[in-house]
Amino acid sequence: MQPLRIRKEKCGIRNCGGFTFIELIMVLFIVGVIAAVAASATFYRTDARELGPQVELFKGHLRLAQAIAMQSDKNWGIFVIDGSTYCLFRDGSTDNRVLFPGENTLTYSLPSGFTIGPAGTIVSFSSGWGIPSTSASGWPAVASNVALTMTKGSDSATITLTKNTGFIP
Repeated sequence: MQPLRIRKEKCGIRNCGGFTFIELIMVLFIVGVIAAVAASATFYRTDARELGPQVELFKGHLRLAQAIAMQSDKNWGIFVIDGSTYCLFRDGSTDNRVLFPGENTLTYSLPSGFTIGPAGTIVSFSSGWGIPSTSASGWPAVASNVALTMTKGSDSATITLTKNTGFIP
């Protein structure tokens, strides 16, 4: 019986089990395409990314006004003063302004470049029930959904209050 011999073959330039130059170039090309797509998503459309948090903050302010109205005997609401500021008010008067939690001024100013409209819009909520109205007094209730639009640059978002319930999707 002869011992098992393992043959060692010499590896030539063409048949060593590595990657070819073409394969390396293709991998680098694919990595470059993925990096370009990721970079374009990062550097472009910043308006759209900045708009979302401001819209959610405004919705939160509307929900706050409704929640307070439902727990009190006074009407509460939001008054869009102009295209860039709004305030929280109570007692059926837009002049009776109240601080938003965490704020130190009676009006909230949107960051530069943001607008909300239409300007002069009043959204109030009736005491006890929280039914939306477009009058500071809270009456009459709105007959249809109320829509406000917030914009930043070329991007915009619509905030809708559902009639009768004040639900904000």
